[in-house]
Amino acid sequence: MSQETMKVLFVDDEENILSSLRRAMIDEPYICYFAISGAEALKIMAKERIQIIISDMKMPNMTGLELMKNIKENYPDTVKIILSGYAQITQVIATVNQVDLYKFLLKPWKNEELYSTLSEAVSYVKFIEERNKEILELQNKTLIYQKLMNIKQVSESNNNENIRNIKIISAKFFKNFNFVFLVQSGEKLTSTVNRFQKLYEIYIESLPTMNSNYKIDMLIDALKNDSRISFKFNININDEKYIGNISLITSLIEEMVGYIFNLIGKRLIQVNLIMIDNGFQLQFSIPLGLIMKTDQNVSAEVKILPRYLDFLKELLKLSNIDLSMSNNESELQIVLASENVI
Repeated sequence: MSQETMKVLFVDDEENILSSLRRAMIDEPYICYFAISGAEALKIMAKERIQIIISDMKMPNMTGLELMKNIKENYPDTVKIILSGYAQITQVIATVNQVDLYKFLLKPWKNEELYSTLSEAVSYVKFIEERNKEILELQNKTLIYQKLMNIKQVSESNNNENIRNIKIISAKFFKNFNFVFLVQSGEKLTSTVNRFQKLYEIYIESLPTMNSNYKIDMLIDALKNDSRISFKFNININDEKYIGNISLITSLIEEMVGYIFNLIGKRLIQVNLIMIDNGFQLQFSIPLGLIMKTDQNVSAEVKILPRYLDFLKELLKLSNIDLSMSNNESELQIVLASENVI
């Protein structure tokens, strides 16, 4: 997060102090808010995601300490700074200990000290956000592990099949994971890794994977409500049934659509549903054909697309859906087909 998007809230019961702060911050790269009381500050906090709050200590009705206690309880990641002329050392220590205060500044302040403190606070905000991101990733990995362990609760025959599939899918995931690291770096690396990881998580969440009967209208309902595709089908809905995990199928297709939609500049994806003998085909037309064919000036994201689709193919195969890919000078075509009519 850049300084330009950092939101800073100043709180003081003296209007002249707020006016001075407004003048001091007018050319600074922050989005600033100003409140005349603790109550007004909390109203702003409820509406805006404030990263840094700077408050006076001695205010009527709600003191700075009471305000900071509320902030600590309800907005724990907000960096808290006191700007006050009340500087008894015992009060300072009490405030720091009770509300995890980042810094205590004295009035009258020097603008240079205020700017320096804000710059340091921005770095601390970024540290907190990165720490929270790492914690979330760890929690997600823990959930995946717990999900894997729950497989033991299914029947022995189904369990053995799931374990065999997990080994195959996991091996492909980590192979693609390593390949992405070789061809990309920076923010695009993270974005692409997340795409592979999302497919893998969708699969893990479906465990233990159990196929059942579904009708084509269940798939149609999921596709026609997706605003990222232009969906065409000229068929009469019948009662033919297919074997697969419809929840897994629709979730994987939705994830694929999201990836490709962003890859082609958020243009609509053309999708046709065609009925064939004892089955159906979903045809996705993607305007990447010439780029994929010539391999000239191909971005890393496009180069990785075949591997992404290959991994997706392995996942869809578990629900009896076959994925194939072809391209010509105008488009790349992805076809999902099922012939498991029962």
